[in-house]
Amino acid sequence: MCKRGITFTALLLGLCLLASCSMTPKKADIPEQIYQASLPSQKEKADIFVEPVEGISENFIRGADVSSCLALEESGALFYDAEGQQEDLFRLLADGGINWIRVRVWNDPYDADGNGYGGGNCDTEKAARIGRKAAEYGMKLLVDFHYSDFWADPSKQMTPKAWAKMDLEEKKKAIRVFTEKSLSEILEAGADVGMVQIGNEINNGMAGEQVKKEAAALLKEAAEAVRKVSDARVAVHFTDITETDKLSRWTEILQECGVDYDVFGISYYPYWHGGMDGLEKTLYDLRKKTGKEVCVLETAYPWTLEDGDGSGNSVSAKLADGYPATLQGQADAIRDVCDRVVRAGGIGVFYWEPAWIPVHHYQGEADILAENQKAWETYGSGWASSYAAAYDPDDAGRYYGGSSWDNQALFDFDGKALPSLNVWKWLYHGAEGTLVLQYIEEPSMEITAGAPYTLPEKVLIQYSDRTKSGYQAVTWDTGSLNTTIPGSYDIPGQTTEGLETVCHLTVSNVNLVRNPSLEEDDSSMWKFDFRSGGTCADIQDKSDDAYEGSRALHFWSESDMDFTISQTVTAAEGGIYTLSFYAQGGDIGEDDSFEGFVEVNGEEKLAPFTLTGWQLWQNVRINGIKLNAGDRVTFGIRARAQAKAWGTFDCFSLSIR
Repeated sequence: MCKRGITFTALLLGLCLLASCSMTPKKADIPEQIYQASLPSQKEKADIFVEPVEGISENFIRGADVSSCLALEESGALFYDAEGQQEDLFRLLADGGINWIRVRVWNDPYDADGNGYGGGNCDTEKAARIGRKAAEYGMKLLVDFHYSDFWADPSKQMTPKAWAKMDLEEKKKAIRVFTEKSLSEILEAGADVGMVQIGNEINNGMAGEQVKKEAAALLKEAAEAVRKVSDARVAVHFTDITETDKLSRWTEILQECGVDYDVFGISYYPYWHGGMDGLEKTLYDLRKKTGKEVCVLETAYPWTLEDGDGSGNSVSAKLADGYPATLQGQADAIRDVCDRVVRAGGIGVFYWEPAWIPVHHYQGEADILAENQKAWETYGSGWASSYAAAYDPDDAGRYYGGSSWDNQALFDFDGKALPSLNVWKWLYHGAEGTLVLQYIEEPSMEITAGAPYTLPEKVLIQYSDRTKSGYQAVTWDTGSLNTTIPGSYDIPGQTTEGLETVCHLTVSNVNLVRNPSLEEDDSSMWKFDFRSGGTCADIQDKSDDAYEGSRALHFWSESDMDFTISQTVTAAEGGIYTLSFYAQGGDIGEDDSFEGFVEVNGEEKLAPFTLTGWQLWQNVRINGIKLNAGDRVTFGIRARAQAKAWGTFDCFSLSIR
């Protein structure tokens, strides 16, 4: 693959050459299979529990995306079986029950000097090598075309460098040429291609085209290109099952535009996309509405919240209810996603990057971190190298580094297979492990000083064998607790089986803010003043973007923004107050500005702040606000932000501290 891009003239020449050939769908010349794994015929003894999935087909897709594996191997990463014996990654995956491999393809993930952007430097040549190796282990291949030179997801669908100056008609020709040529190379290498994904998480467009029907026009060309050279299924790929209206609209657009596809695929991450009930319902509804097959093309879950390579993790705190960051929690999440897909009539599940381990296990050693950083830059085994700045200066160019996924892999930080890798083969008959206490609920409560309260009567107890999990009655030792005094209190408790827990009680002064967490239906007390950017702020109902609950103040616009969000209240009693709220956001420009403010008696106090990333919450505070009884107070947020910057604000408090 050319590492310096392809000229439009060359693309058109390639198109003419392809048009002159009579290409018909063909199957790969599959290489001789060197290993064949088999599934268990009965329940097995194990280190973890796995409940069998009722009604699962033997042909159910049990997939793994290992797009970064070649870069990891070149960097020196090694893999081991459960006994600590070094083994080929693909054999370990096959023994764990994996029967499909997914691999992403970027158009040209290199800068002008041939330096890779990272993330596995996933070009067509690497996809072909991975595809051939998968075939040698009896695995089919899903080819995932991003139609970008680097990462494509709902937040960015960047145009490949070679297509940057093309209009839509030129892009349609280019996407056909690229798809036919790349897929042909992968087939000729010996990959057993069973599915081709045209676009990656394309909720908000593809290849720089943000208008849905224009993106669909590209999808139509890509699908026809796949049909021309392969008999593989064609899949479209979206994410976020909570965006039901947007997904429904996409199904209509695909039909209106005549996109010829077989599989409607989604990404589903339990800590970002809501509960399993929503997953099952969304897949079922999509299958019924479209008449197509449905599949989870990406999922994952952490087995720990620790970091193994010295580069931060994508998930390090917020988890899905009922799934702790343990080996058993990871196994339960995988099993339950598969179960819900089967119930919805889906065809399979792909686990995203289960082998993206640290190059070297970092435990605070400066020399190990330096070795990792060198490998990330040299071989592209981190999520992004510094060279990515040439293409993606605002994200990868600023935050390049290692694996953000090592705590969600199915191997430990030293490359040893985890018990959860075997969930895939245990889906059929299950596995029985050692009973271990996984989780004891520690409830949290917040009350105002002196207000009546009732502590929970029961707490959730979760064991590795979930059939033994459930709620137990609990007795709380309140002792001499005085809830007329503001503060944070940990109240010890004991369950009927003698297990110890704690209730975290926060006692606060009366909060003057009305609807402080935006959870109430009446939001009329919040005032929006838009000076530019249109109606760029509102109240959003999306739990992943809320600090608590599901609602938060949200802003975003296609154009530059200048706005104020405020509320005016009256102080019931005098005292020294503090304003506090939480803020998160991203895609912030150098000249953007944000400030919390309080206005009272003609005087103003300010607290400037910035936004540093998704779920990187900041607690903005203004202290020393002197109020007398009856004072009218206006407080809120003023913001000026560039187009497509975004953020949310939540959990406001104006109280005596």
